[in-house]
Amino acid sequence: MVHKSENQESGSVSEFPVLQTERLALREFGRSDAQAVLKIFSQQVGTKYHNVETMQSLEQAEKLVNVRASGDWACGGPSF
Repeated sequence: MVHKSENQESGSVSEFPVLQTERLALREFGRSDAQAVLKIFSQQVGTKYHNVETMQSLEQAEKLVNVRASGDWACGGPSF
């Protein structure tokens, strides 16, 4: 399955593959994932091996999601 996504800044359309098994779906990271990101990264066990501090608010999760969704995460993203 291939999902077409629109780049918010340039308006260009690119194809992002969705890999799916019975138990797992790997898909493009999106802005709607902020609540799930907060659920994971608000726990110390979720941030132990990642380059982010334990999150305290949905605003922090949204900031991370926006950086990662923009494709500008290779530099490590923002500090929380």
